[in-house]
Amino acid sequence: MRQLLPYLGKYRIRLILSILFNFLTAIFTIVSIPLVIPFFQILFGVNISELSPPENIFDLDAGLNYYFSRLIVISDKTTALGFMCIVLLIIVIFRNIFRYLSVYFLIPVRNGVVKDIRNDLVSSYLNMPLREYRKLSKGELLSISSHDVVEVEWSVIRMMELLFKSPILIIGSLILMFWINVKLSLIAIGLMLVVGIVLGGLSKNLKAKSAKTQALMALLNAKVEGIISGIKMIKSFGAASHFEKKFSEMNDEHYKKNNQILRRRDLASPLSELLGVSLVVILVWYGAKMVIAYEMRPEIFFAFIFSFYNVIEPAKSLSTAYYNVQKGLASMERIQAVINIGSKDELPSGNTPMPENWNNIKLENLCYSYEGQKVLSDINLTIPRGKSIAIVGKSGVGKSTLLDMIMRMDDAESGSLTIDNQCVNEIELMTYRENFSFLSQDPILFTGSIEENLSLGKNIENSAILEALKEANADKFIKEKGIYTDLFGNGTNYSMGQRQRIAIARAIAQKRPILVIDEATTALDAESEQLVLSALAKAMRDKTIIMVSHRFSLIKNVDIIYVMQNGKIVNYGTHEELISSDKIYKELLSYQTGL
Repeated sequence: MRQLLPYLGKYRIRLILSILFNFLTAIFTIVSIPLVIPFFQILFGVNISELSPPENIFDLDAGLNYYFSRLIVISDKTTALGFMCIVLLIIVIFRNIFRYLSVYFLIPVRNGVVKDIRNDLVSSYLNMPLREYRKLSKGELLSISSHDVVEVEWSVIRMMELLFKSPILIIGSLILMFWINVKLSLIAIGLMLVVGIVLGGLSKNLKAKSAKTQALMALLNAKVEGIISGIKMIKSFGAASHFEKKFSEMNDEHYKKNNQILRRRDLASPLSELLGVSLVVILVWYGAKMVIAYEMRPEIFFAFIFSFYNVIEPAKSLSTAYYNVQKGLASMERIQAVINIGSKDELPSGNTPMPENWNNIKLENLCYSYEGQKVLSDINLTIPRGKSIAIVGKSGVGKSTLLDMIMRMDDAESGSLTIDNQCVNEIELMTYRENFSFLSQDPILFTGSIEENLSLGKNIENSAILEALKEANADKFIKEKGIYTDLFGNGTNYSMGQRQRIAIARAIAQKRPILVIDEATTALDAESEQLVLSALAKAMRDKTIIMVSHRFSLIKNVDIIYVMQNGKIVNYGTHEELISSDKIYKELLSYQTGL
């Protein structure tokens, strides 16, 4: 409840109305119980002429009998009974109106909480530091935003019942029971405590087991996501049976654990009903003895049983709701953990805007570690405005991580990143990042139209988008369907080369002064590579270029090349200088030329 309060507060008016109508539903349910007494008075032929006015206004039995008897004296038994039927019908009508209104106002609360949680989750995903992303699988994040959110949705409904409706019914019915007969009520409460202890044992460890099941669900989602992403690879290696077996084993484990939880949860309702009926049988037996001994009149005893029934039914609902809330709590904790990660300040951000006419970006003695492992050590490099630099080295030496540092996707643990000797932490983070366009080895395209992928929410004229597509050599295959063609699944309806050219068109359309390229031509065939290289040449005009590439045809003309080894920059210079003086550079070049 504490975790949901910030979400519920936004809908407090509707929530208060739902609580109010739940309260009225409970009140009208309780009020209808004593009305059974007059029916049984007529049924059992009670001599109403002997009834006297009640001496105490709190004497429910005497009061009902007296006023009903007056009604019969004024009219007759049939008319009085008809009048009571009308009163009972009116009460039932109002009770159900209030019941519907309680749900009517709860629906926007329930859906609103789910909407806000999903918004917060997506906001958290967007603001989460990259180092935190690396700790979470895509399947786990998808499971949290789908499966766990649904669990919380049902938990909200059950919690409303748990907190506001059932307790009122139980308390009101208990008061009525004590009003009718204290001795019988004490026996009923004693028996109910025994039932509560039995049912309480069922909920033991349910929350922890639910958390484990939901973690397994996240792994299943990750497995499915991996299968879908790598289906071509799986088929090419004939590994379908292996993946099917591995998934089936994991799915079976989830199946068994989920069965245990749901069986325990669903045992609550039949067990509570069995114990409830047992309670009623004991009370009927004991109450019947009191009736036979003239310690209680039959119609009063039946009113007591009806009151007790209105304790048992909401108590059953409470037990079922409690199990659902336990599952919801486990889900809410997983959701809250992710939201808390994303709600922290992503990276320090100053208030100074990025200078428009900066001269250079410098990295000095920069070091970075991830999970205790040194990734970058004592990095020193300069990026002059309007110039091009390339970073080369074998796989795993930290080239892509260095790009992350330059674009401020993460911060170093020591050293400095400055712009014209001003610490980058003093510059507003968003204005800094708005200077960069990024091209990756695997071109990232989003679900939506080509126009949306190029504009990314900015107001870019269609003519500028068409011009960018033309410069990126992407206009011919786009013309067939137009810029409002939808892309699905990272643009898999286009080839890798076509997707990369769309990504280059985005970099051109955004008109940002710094272009970062991370192995943008690695996964291409010869023809596509030539088209992409031609598009890159246009995209690189009048920009500051920061490039990671193994294509020496692409990097040989840059102004300065930095050579990396084991997380360090071990040399730098032009292509000609490094060929004649650097063994690592020559070795990398030999891999491509075969010399």
